[in-house]
Parts: sequence; structure tokens; C-alpha cells
Amino acid sequence: MDAAVEEEWFGGDPSGLDAACAEADLLPWWQVSEVEADADWAPLSVAETLALVRGIGPCAESLRLLETLDQQTLTPEQHLDVAELLQPLRHAIAGRQLSAMVGYAGEKTPKRTKDFRNPADFQVTELSWALNIGENFTARLLANARGLATVLSATGDLLRSGRLSDYKASLVVEKLGHLDPELAATVQAKILPHLVADSPAQLQRRMRRALLKAQPAVAEQEHREGPAKRQVRVGTPDAADPGLLGLHAVLPPETVLAIYARLRQVAAGFDQHDGRTREQRIADAFTLLLLGPSEDDPQLAAKPRVVVNVTMDLLTLFWLREHPGELAGYGPVPAAIARELAADAQEWSRFVYDPVTGYLLDVGPKRYVPPKPLRRFVKARDVFCRFPGSTRKAIYGDDDHIEAFDRTGNGHGGSTSASNLGSQSRKSHRAKTHGGFTMHGDANAELTWITSSGRTYTSRPHDYRPDPDEPPGPPPPPHKITDDDEAGPDIGPPPF
Repeated sequence: MDAAVEEEWFGGDPSGLDAACAEADLLPWWQVSEVEADADWAPLSVAETLALVRGIGPCAESLRLLETLDQQTLTPEQHLDVAELLQPLRHAIAGRQLSAMVGYAGEKTPKRTKDFRNPADFQVTELSWALNIGENFTARLLANARGLATVLSATGDLLRSGRLSDYKASLVVEKLGHLDPELAATVQAKILPHLVADSPAQLQRRMRRALLKAQPAVAEQEHREGPAKRQVRVGTPDAADPGLLGLHAVLPPETVLAIYARLRQVAAGFDQHDGRTREQRIADAFTLLLLGPSEDDPQLAAKPRVVVNVTMDLLTLFWLREHPGELAGYGPVPAAIARELAADAQEWSRFVYDPVTGYLLDVGPKRYVPPKPLRRFVKARDVFCRFPGSTRKAIYGDDDHIEAFDRTGNGHGGSTSASNLGSQSRKSHRAKTHGGFTMHGDANAELTWITSSGRTYTSRPHDYRPDPDEPPGPPPPPHKITDDDEAGPDIGPPPF
């Protein structure tokens, strides 16, 4: 959309969404039904509706007008027009949501007290549960909202008007929000005329150049201190890429460029006609350099010695069912893959969830520290921290008593048992101890959390079963023994 159309759309007033509706002398939505009841009133055509919405800009009335098109037949070009007209509305709604978040949590981040006794510390948690999104993402949204409501309010006005995307607004806060307010305002003034027209990539380059000019010494220092944050981390499994898991290296730029050049050099020495793509050869060069060459093929990496924690049901373990297994640190895997991993593993822990018999889970009320077998069971049962919505791994958390442990021995308190122990991160510990959150229930089934504002949320143990909505199905056909598999799968002794 060019500048002239934008000026006509928004009427030169980016501060309010409904001003254009008022200037267009349109009836408010609650009076439209009275007009529609008039027998002489004729509905607008698709073309007329689109033209009217384009003229009045993003406001409540334009959304209502677009909704009237749901009952009409549109051409592909008209659908494209609707998508275009909805975009500023989408941005404006995002801006208003951020404003509401600031209304709830305040414009400034509360100062943390030494003993964490500040209920505002858990505003992010409350917002996360209310919006049903992750805490890290919620924290970024709230940081954006606060920045756009204060020192970067001019950028926030563009977002709330619908002229600027929430993504580009977040880029501005990410780069400028942590700066001294005077410097942030100076840089914002330089980029503001280009915010709407710039692509995200152009905006990032423009901000980087503006910052380099505004504080060259600081920029040099940050560049030199950056390598201290170097790291390698494992990503999250992507359902769109089964069988793959990301490994992300964050390194100094010159190091990354040198490594990539080396990978391309090694990949160029591979057989270029063996069926591998260029990307596959570079990926194989990466694993080859890290793990060393295979004994069978020097152009392939050696097979890693696997240490795994595999969970599957007993029937799947012995080829009687094909229920998915669970690979610790990755997630669900096909039954055949779980068996193969178990057979290849040098060292592994096998958890069988049906049946498990003769296993003592409750060690009674007289022991506070849970024994190792009980801790292993709780970690395997929960997989993740039992804070609702948490994705923090249980293996890195604590085993927390749901009902406070009875240290007196008079029977007034909880026991050290599977039903009274839940995996908790330090965040959930603080929420329960200092944030006004409470928790009750059976850790083997359902835990109920009550926030400081009185809202309730639940968490359950990890469900290892196949989809409970689908019947388990008949046993698979007998495994056929081939010349390469004379003895069947090497899965080791039974788990009991």
C-alpha cells in the first residue's frame, strides 16, 4: 500500500482506531441493525464493501463490514483484498492487547525484593496462563508492551493504528528497549519515517547503522564482549521434520563463517554422484569432523555410541504391539525406532509403564529425602516440571512435596511418596513459597494450582500411552526373520 493510500486510509491520525469511522459519519455497530431492518435499505455489494473499508481504515466498523462478506461469493482477487484489509486490523488488535497487558502489569518491571516476596514477580506467569502461551514468549510480549507504552510510544502509536506490524514493532523494542531512554528516543526519531515502508531486514540494517553512528564506542565494546555468550544448545523437535533434532551453535561471526567454509571444503571432497544433496553432504561433513570417519566408509561419520532413556510398554518391547516409545530429550518415536535404539544403546534405562508390579513407591512419612528409585520414578512420570504449561525438563528440577512434609512425626503433614512428590523448577518453587500460588492434589494423577488472583489451572503427569481416543488395535503380524536378522532384535533381558 503506498503512502497516499495510507494517508487516505488513516486520515492522518495514527493515534486512534475509531476516528476514521467517526469522520466517515458511520453509524456505530449497535445501531446498524436498526438500519438493516428498514425495508428500503439495500445491502452493499462486495466491491462497495471493500471500497468503503479501504476508505475508513482499521476500526470496529471496518471489521463488521468485512464480516458481512462471509455470506457472499468472492473472486480470488477479492479474497486477496480482504486479506490485505484485515492485516492492519490484525496489527491494531495486537497493539491493543499489548496495551491491556501493560494495564494489568504496569509500565515498569517491578523491583525484585531480596526474599522474592513480591507477588508482581509472577505477573508473567498469570498472563501466560490466561493467554495460554509459553512464559518466555509472554515475557517478551510484556517487555515489548512496556517499551511501546513508554520511551518507544511513537512506535507503539503506529502499531495501535494498524500501520506497523507487531513483528517490526518487536524488532524496534529488541534493539532499542534496553538503551538509555534519551538514546533510544534519538534512534527512534531517525528510523520512524521509514518504519512503515521498510521490510524487517531493511529495518534491522537501518537500526544497526543508526546505533553504530550514535554510540560507536559502545557498539565496539558489545561486539568484543559478544563471544562470551557463545554456546551450543539442542533445539526442540519439530513435527514437520520427523527424525531430526536441531543443534544450534551461537559463535562469533568470523568463527561461524570459517567453520561453514571448512564444511563446504570437506563436502566438496565427497563423491558428488552418490545421491546426496549439497545440504546433506555439508551436514555429513559436520558429523564427520565431530565424530570421526566410519570404519566402513571414510566419507561417512562413525555411528555414535548411544546412551538413551527409552520408555515403552511391555507389549511393544516384545513386538506384540506397535505403540510409540518415548526417547528422553526428544519425545515420541515410532515403536520400531525405540526398539532399534534400545538394541544399539551401550547403556540405557528402560521404563515399562504397563504392567509395573512389585515396585515400592511410597517410602512412608518418616523420610524427607526421597530414595534414588523414587526420584527416578518421579522424573520419568512427569518428564516436565509440574507447573502448568511448563516445558522445563523434570530431570533438572527438584522433587517437591505437594503437601508439606511432616517433620514433627505427629501425622500432620505429607509423606515422601510418589503421590506427594512432583517435579518442580525453581520458578514454581518460588511461586508456591513467595508468590501466593497454592497447589494440591495427587501427583500421580492431577495437581491443581491456584494463582494469587484466584484462577485455577491443572497439570498432569506425562501420558506415555498411544492416543487414548484410538483403540490399541490387533497385534502386528509376526516379525519375519531375515538373513540379516537371524536372531531377531537384540533388546536385552526382560525388564523384571
